[in-house]
Amino acid sequence: SSGINAEWPLRPGDNFVGGAVTSESLTLNIASVTSFTKDIETVLDGDTVTLSCVAIGESEPDFTFTTRGNTFDTSKYTYVSGPTVTSDGNTFTAEYVTTTKQATVLLGGQTVYCEASFGAGKGSDTSSLLVTTYYNCADVAITVLGQDPGVTITYVDDSDGGRVATVTCPDDTDDIRYSISTSTNAASSATCTKDTGSYSPSFLATCLQQQPFTTGYVEQVWPIASLSFTICADDSPSSFSESALQSMMVSDEDTCGPSSKIPCLVSGDCTIETDTSLTGCSYDASTQKLYVFATVNFAETVWTLAERNALKDLDSGARIQFWSCENSYSKRRRRAVVDTELMLEKISAGVTGLETVNETVYKYTIETTVDNNLSGESEETVWSTLTILSIFAFAVMTILAAFAPRIIKRRKLSHTELPTKETGSEDESDRC
Repeated sequence: SSGINAEWPLRPGDNFVGGAVTSESLTLNIASVTSFTKDIETVLDGDTVTLSCVAIGESEPDFTFTTRGNTFDTSKYTYVSGPTVTSDGNTFTAEYVTTTKQATVLLGGQTVYCEASFGAGKGSDTSSLLVTTYYNCADVAITVLGQDPGVTITYVDDSDGGRVATVTCPDDTDDIRYSISTSTNAASSATCTKDTGSYSPSFLATCLQQQPFTTGYVEQVWPIASLSFTICADDSPSSFSESALQSMMVSDEDTCGPSSKIPCLVSGDCTIETDTSLTGCSYDASTQKLYVFATVNFAETVWTLAERNALKDLDSGARIQFWSCENSYSKRRRRAVVDTELMLEKISAGVTGLETVNETVYKYTIETTVDNNLSGESEETVWSTLTILSIFAFAVMTILAAFAPRIIKRRKLSHTELPTKETGSEDESDRC
């Protein structure tokens, strides 16, 4: 800097005439820290950071880097090297290298101090720097929610230290198709931010494996407690025996069986399955309910529930009939069976529509609103009744035969004419 000007005023009482003095130019060096910086703008957990502290003074100072007291926090940082000092005239630069090992963003960061000491009598100076360590999303794992069928997870890092993870399903094959299955906690992509160190949502969605539908299943449940005998059971009448209903279920007639009720059977896009465990009937004695069911095999595989249901589901209110059939599926047909068919007609009128049981089975709910007096009789009851009627008829015929002659004689006597006067009187000459 330029020299120092010093002036003294005139003081006559002191015999001092005053004057002005100008010194030569000089340089004044004051020990101080002029800057304290880090080489990375956004510090992530695991980054190696170089701290640079610049000080000026007449001689090289002693540099000390601390986080608290006279130490550097080893729980959050790992020492690498330093301080290493370089100089340029009276400017001295110290570099301290450390690696972060714990995020401090949730703590508001951590203050680091740099002190430059020029020795006794020469002074010292200290500067501070707030170092915030953010979470490193590259170290944060994310998985799919549920079973992993072999998905691919890709990552894209953004400019703000975040990361986006995206899931991709395997390629479809002829036998399996894949689709993303999202939920509240799982999506097709998730984002991790440096401020939280976690993904939102917490999981990636997995891929569902979809198998093609090759078959369809339809089931009806009939409450038949109002009938006096069973259907599709060991003790059922022959017209309603298990074998009779099994034959009916695989027939192609229009009245009975599923052939005219299941859409794909009508259109020819499927065939009926003849396995009696998949198409047929069963009876539950504990609930007195009859189960009539059919399985169809699709001509072409379909992939969605909507396609499958369109092929197999009966129209609303439709039911698989098993009485009053075009063909006879048993050797005998009696009055009791006819009465039962009338009863079943009335039961079937109570169909209230489809009730979803699960994704593959649909049941019909059928309400019984029929007068029990209309129910049919069992074959044994019918034969007993006929036997009694026959005995009664024979007894009546015997009685009629025994009393017939007397009845006929009485009828003849009641119709005999009395003699007339001309034919019934005697001549007086004859009396003599």
